[in-house]
Amino acid sequence: IGFVDVALVPLTSWFCTYETFGNFSIEAECPKFIAWANRCLEKESVAKSLPDPHKIYAYALEQKKKL
Repeated sequence: IGFVDVALVPLTSWFCTYETFGNFSIEAECPKFIAWANRCLEKESVAKSLPDPHKIYAYALEQKKKL
């Protein structure tokens, strides 16, 4: 895992939220980015360190309600 991986992997937890709110598929738009993300998530240390995407989505919904 390199520096760029460490910097960008946390964004993958937000993909579910981006796709739901934006009504699009990141995999359809950026297949190479998703392939890279999946390779990074194969590492147990990486997968365990990231928050649950569904919890992030729930958090985003709560923040949206406050606006």
